[in-house]
Amino acid sequence: MGGLRMWTEAELDHISKVQLLEYHIRKRMSWNLQSAKSRCKDSDIPFDIEVDDLLPFPLHCPVLGIQLDWLADSRSGVDNSPSLDRLDPKKGYVRGNVMIISNRANRIKNDASLEEVIQVARWIEKQKDAQIERPEYNPYRQLELYEGCGNN
Repeated sequence: MGGLRMWTEAELDHISKVQLLEYHIRKRMSWNLQSAKSRCKDSDIPFDIEVDDLLPFPLHCPVLGIQLDWLADSRSGVDNSPSLDRLDPKKGYVRGNVMIISNRANRIKNDASLEEVIQVARWIEKQKDAQIERPEYNPYRQLELYEGCGNN
């Protein structure tokens, strides 16, 4: 009977949960860095970091405060999975410019400028107690407005 064989408790008795988690995190960060390094080569982006440059590994996202799930599949895009972030994307993956944040925080800041993020935050703040009022829908009026914009 072949297949995957898990270790017994006796075989793992001398290894602490902390050691297993740190090994897993280091392995995961090594894969993430290899992937980033490959992307950098293709795009001519500077890269000079190693796993130890990311120590200590955070347990919570420094941006959103959510607990990072180091066991989540990093390819699945889980919100609380750890993600490498370049503080200044133009500088690349270099020492002092890379930190670990949540995948969610990284997606939020991925495309937007600081001004755009602030603008969205202000808009959300204004909308929190607002009630959306929609005018009565008139397809003929919509067509008039559409054609009035030079769309024929």
